[in-house]
Amino acid sequence: MPGIEFCCYCGRIIVFPLELTNEHLVPVSKGGNNTLYNKRPCCNKCNTWRGNLTFELFELRVKAALRVGRKGYNLQDLQAMLENIQYIKHYVATAGEKLLRQKSYHLHTVRSVGTLKKKHGLAGYKVADIGHPVYETEDRYYIVLESLKEGKPVEIRFYKETLEPFIKLTK
Repeated sequence: MPGIEFCCYCGRIIVFPLELTNEHLVPVSKGGNNTLYNKRPCCNKCNTWRGNLTFELFELRVKAALRVGRKGYNLQDLQAMLENIQYIKHYVATAGEKLLRQKSYHLHTVRSVGTLKKKHGLAGYKVADIGHPVYETEDRYYIVLESLKEGKPVEIRFYKETLEPFIKLTK
């Protein structure tokens, strides 16, 4: 039935768009990304209750509520939450990197991708159409370019200090 979702924690029906929120399994504040891998439909009440707690702390909070009660939740809701938390914890453990943000930076910090392309003879390439085509590590910038002729992605690594290419890899 269109417009109806189920809360990933308590399992209640959420009539869209009232009370529907996107639950980030790994909170954005803790490095989670904004992709579908990391989002689940959640009622506003459960999403607010969890906040940005880890699943271990949230599980302890739900267990405490089972002992003393929680306004707006019955015993069945809380037991369903514990089961769903176990399932989600397993999913998060197996999905790993898919849920996390890659380190990215703004294009202007490498001066300009256009300047780098000209300087290193890469005029036949454009910035690849992927989530984070430009990212960095401690000592290098990485730019994923796409060949205009073949459409093949190429990752180019530049040393941060000199902006000289480190290596060129074709995927």
